[in-house]
Amino acid sequence: MMEVKACTRCGSRNLKIPSQMELEIRLTLAGQYKCSDCGFIGFPIVFDSNEDYAKYVKLKKNV
Repeated sequence: MMEVKACTRCGSRNLKIPSQMELEIRLTLAGQYKCSDCGFIGFPIVFDSNEDYAKYVKLKKNV
């Protein structure tokens, strides 16, 4: 099974692990990511497949 992670705020899959400086400044915990698109640092939404992610993106656009 493929795991797909997306930003909780904007839905982007463009995530990275925060730099050490950001970790110290924001006191983030292991498992958190930084969205390269909106800058949000937090836990991502995890989907089981690209299909599930595509459904989420479609629903998010309709909200």
